[in-house]
Amino acid sequence: MPLTRGLLIATGVSFLLHTVMQVWVAFPLGSFTALTTGGLTPWTPLQLVTHPLAWIIVPRSALTLLFALLMLWWSLSPFEERYGGKATVQLVVASTLLSGVLAALVGLITPPDVVLGPNTWMFAGWGALGWSLRHTPMSILGLQTRGEAYVWFALVLVGLNFLTDPRVPTLVAELAAIGAGVGFVAWRRRRLPPARISSVVSLSAARKARDGKKKPEWLN
Repeated sequence: MPLTRGLLIATGVSFLLHTVMQVWVAFPLGSFTALTTGGLTPWTPLQLVTHPLAWIIVPRSALTLLFALLMLWWSLSPFEERYGGKATVQLVVASTLLSGVLAALVGLITPPDVVLGPNTWMFAGWGALGWSLRHTPMSILGLQTRGEAYVWFALVLVGLNFLTDPRVPTLVAELAAIGAGVGFVAWRRRRLPPARISSVVSLSAARKARDGKKKPEWLN
């Protein structure tokens, strides 16, 4: 999946850049790329776009990166395979902006927070994939379920994140990402013209009727 691979590479490069700047140069790059809530600053418009690629480097951050890359591949590559690169770009952009805007607005009335990391794309991918396959039976780790389990899994993970780290803007951003995934799939399905299937059926029926009329009378 070329787009998903590109996002993985961008995430890894961003991690290395933040590591060099924060650890070795002692420049707080994450303060400019992560979405800082609690007030609007000249950097806020940029942060609404860059927050999924922002990092605050702490000890053992490399393990966090590996887990993030694995989850990104698991969530976005099946979606890209199913819907294509263009739809995946639209999903990534929509989830980035929606989660950023809502987190910034909620951050005006809640304690300050820093929203960052590729969790936005991960939750959007699970929400979209789960909603598109919500009626499809599947087996996950030997458990028979339906595709909507991806959505429930994402919601449970968001809840656990909030229990261990109760930050409201981050919670809103993650829920918004799931909602963006679900809403995007619903929007795409509504855009498909319902007459497309019926027109194909009608064309097939017309052809059969035409071919039937051309048969010699002794075959009828």
